[in-house]
Amino acid sequence: MRPILLALWLTLVAGAATAQGITVQQVAPDTYALIGPFGQRSPENLGNNATFGLVVTSEGAVLIDAGGSYRGAEALHATIRTITDQPVVVVIDTGGQDHRWLGNSYWDAQGAQIVASAAAVEDQKARASMQQTMLSALLGEALVGTDPYYADIAFDDHHSFTLGGVTFELRHPAPAHTPGDSFVWVPDTRTVFAGDIVFIGRLLGLLDVSSSAGWIEAFDAMAALDPAHVVPGHGPATDLATARHDTRDYLQHLRDTMRAHIDGGGDIIGSVKVDQSAFSYLRDFDALAGRNAQAVFSKWNGVIRTPSSFPKYSPRSVPLSPARTPPGAHIPPLPRQPAPYLRAMTDTPQPISRPTTCAPTGPRIAPSWRPSAPSTRLWAPGSAVSASPSAFTPSSARPNPPGCRNRSPPCSSPSRFC
Repeated sequence: MRPILLALWLTLVAGAATAQGITVQQVAPDTYALIGPFGQRSPENLGNNATFGLVVTSEGAVLIDAGGSYRGAEALHATIRTITDQPVVVVIDTGGQDHRWLGNSYWDAQGAQIVASAAAVEDQKARASMQQTMLSALLGEALVGTDPYYADIAFDDHHSFTLGGVTFELRHPAPAHTPGDSFVWVPDTRTVFAGDIVFIGRLLGLLDVSSSAGWIEAFDAMAALDPAHVVPGHGPATDLATARHDTRDYLQHLRDTMRAHIDGGGDIIGSVKVDQSAFSYLRDFDALAGRNAQAVFSKWNGVIRTPSSFPKYSPRSVPLSPARTPPGAHIPPLPRQPAPYLRAMTDTPQPISRPTTCAPTGPRIAPSWRPSAPSTRLWAPGSAVSASPSAFTPSSARPNPPGCRNRSPPCSSPSRFC
């Protein structure tokens, strides 16, 4: 039944396709899903093989996810112009995958302000070179002009702002498909833009940087809002029940069957044979099911590949250039928090003690930062955007969590997830 419904949806919206195969789906008043095609990144789709979000307000539009390349962002903008004449004044990167952020430089040139979790920015920096190498092979000349550009505003676990009377709540509850995955909640229409926390109509993929345990926690944080509309990171907008079946139920099933496989003495070679057939209706099942099984097995058994190094994320001031800052505005800098370093540890959340010094094998680190009070005024062309947080308080350094191997640099991760 599900494949039939998906095929019916594709038929119904076929006439709405715009530039580079992007399809517009209205999910609520002034609220849209911009749906890129399934399949691999290509010169035809410009790296936009994902779903993006758009909310139009009286003071400008908010775009959820920037596009997979500079030209991919241009294609998204061409689609947006068929919907509204309002400028895009805020762009939210919901994660570290290339189609979530590599279009940032285009939107910066348009005067938009870019927001992402600090964990997403750290992941973007760690994988930018690898992603661009991959895209140069897949997109060829279509990648020309694409340069990494990182968020103007980074937040720890939550952030909110109001534009044109519409409130946007950004939350990063846990690492999921990528370490910095966030969702965007618009309470006025009970719509959640889930980014890569939700996949619809195709099998999700577990990467080296993914966390199946954290992914379930992130999904549950989103589901607790009881959204009426879910705009996923891949596929059409849907309801919570469908999102749960195609994403959370699959993750839980895979973890349960893999736990049984490991408890029964199974090895990584046999892990690909665990039964996932209940989800074979999803696109890309044959290509991804075995890889996902090995990914979960590896995390549980301490076999994990991580980026060789994580570049330091130097704090940048939030104030925009003088030409974009309204007269008399004072916008204080927001401190940044490093994203969790990926470690080989058990794939079950564990409490972490937080003494003021690091484990004997590690140096002291700079304190992390957490929001404590609202009030910052952010600005985008033609509007005033009120946002939080603005005041921050330091928390103490952390030792290596129980079960972690000593990795370099130690002591800098608040992560509890594999």
